[in-house]
Parts: sequence; C-alpha cells; structure tokens
Amino acid sequence: MTKPSYSILAEHLGSSFVAKPDLGAHGTDVRIIKSPAELTNLCKTNSYDRHIFQELITGADEYRIYMLGNQYIASYKKVPSINDFRANLHAGGTMVATEPERVSLLARFGTEVAEAFQADIAGLDVFVKDNQCLFLELNWQPGWESLDAITGTKFSNETINYILDLIQKYKTR
Repeated sequence: MTKPSYSILAEHLGSSFVAKPDLGAHGTDVRIIKSPAELTNLCKTNSYDRHIFQELITGADEYRIYMLGNQYIASYKKVPSINDFRANLHAGGTMVATEPERVSLLARFGTEVAEAFQADIAGLDVFVKDNQCLFLELNWQPGWESLDAITGTKFSNETINYILDLIQKYKTR
C-alpha cells in the first residue's frame, strides 16, 4: 500500500489534520498530524494498514445520534476532556444531554444519513458548527452505555422491538 503524502493531504485538509484507523474503536489511535515527520512516524509505527484522514475542525460541538431505521431515537453531546481533543468516552470525554434547540436539526440530519446508508441500527457522529451538521462517521454497532440515563430513552428495548418488527415483516412476505 502506498504511504500517504503529507503535502497532498495538507493541500486538501490543511496543515494540521486528523488521522484515524479505519477499523478503530473508542478513539484509539486517533491523532492530529501537524508535520510530515508525524505522518511518517504514524505510517512506521502504527499497526493499522489503513487510515482515514479528516480535516481538523475547531469550534464545533460533537454529537452522537442514535437511529433505528430512518427514525431518530436520541442523541447526546460529546464533550472532550480538558487534556484531549477527542470526545470519546474511552478517551476521557463525557456525555451530556443534547440542547433542546438542536434536537430537530440532529433528527433531520440523522434521518438523511440513515436513509443514504440504509442503516437499520446506527450511531452517527457529527459536528455542528454554525448550525450546520458535518458528518464524521457511522457506527453500525453503537455502544449505548449511559444513553438511557442521559436521554430518557430505552434504546435497548426499542432496538429489540425494532428487530422483532423487522422479523415479523420478513415472515409475512
């Protein structure tokens, strides 16, 4: 596999950008690349063969949106710790309730993304900046630890009922 070129990535993403393994979880090995030497070091020392490179977006709020089919179920805001840019829970981030004025924006965007990916069960990570949603990634098997306590939903129950409804639909075909 060809190693990525810092100059080409920087031309399209800016002089500092985010690198993450394409098969990662929990924010592990997600980092900011600020120089050709850092990119070279990443390619030499990282055990992952493939990476996703993203623009470093500052001044945005990060959210996780939970979808079942094309239906918005819940969302929460992901807040990074003081010492880390990543908002992942496993990296020291915290979850807080979504601001009521953001729910309809996130629900509309979540519906569009779930439809585009034909995702039955999904956790969508998005940034919101200047009241615009920026898609980060789709998690096909989203964790929901503490989700119910923060959002007041019963996501595990709703997921089971959603799956049972799908089974019933397929049985009656």
